[in-house]
Amino acid sequence: MSVRELIKKQAKLNTKVADILGKKVVTCEEGESVSSVAKKMQDSNVGSLVVLSRKAISGFLTDRDITVRCVAQNHDPRKCVAAAHMTSPVIRISMTADILDASALMAENNIKRLAVVDGNKLVGVLSISDFARVVNQPIRDVLLGVDTARQIAKMIAKARAKAS
Repeated sequence: MSVRELIKKQAKLNTKVADILGKKVVTCEEGESVSSVAKKMQDSNVGSLVVLSRKAISGFLTDRDITVRCVAQNHDPRKCVAAAHMTSPVIRISMTADILDASALMAENNIKRLAVVDGNKLVGVLSISDFARVVNQPIRDVLLGVDTARQIAKMIAKARAKAS
C-alpha cells in the first residue's frame, strides 16, 4: 500500500476545498486587452484571474504570464488580448473535494491554482496562497489531523522496528 493510500485510509479528512477557498474570483473575457486585464488585477489586488469565453472557463492569466509572455516579448499589452497569453487548459476541482486531493492534483500537475466548480459553474480559484492562509500549524496536522498524523508516525516507527 502506498503512503498516499495509507493516508487516505487512515485520515478522517473533513476539510473540503470550499472550506479554505478564497472568496474573490476575478474574471475577464478572452478578447479583453492585456493592459485592461492588468488594471483589473491591480484594482482587485489579485495576481491572477480566470479567462472566460462566453461564460465558460478557457484559461488563467497571471501577472507572470503578462510579464513573461507579453511584456518581455516586446508585445504591446494594449493590443494583445488575454487569450493570447493565458495558461490553458485549466484543471478543475469540485468544491466538495477534500484538500488532500486538491493538493495532490496541484503537485501532480505542477500548478499553483485550480478552478473550483460546483457542477459546471465557476465558484472560485484555489491557490497555494489559500493553503498558506489557513495553515497555522504543520501542514500534516492540517491535512491529516493531529491524531492521524501521530498514528501514522507510530505505524512507521513500528514498521522500522520490525525491519531492523
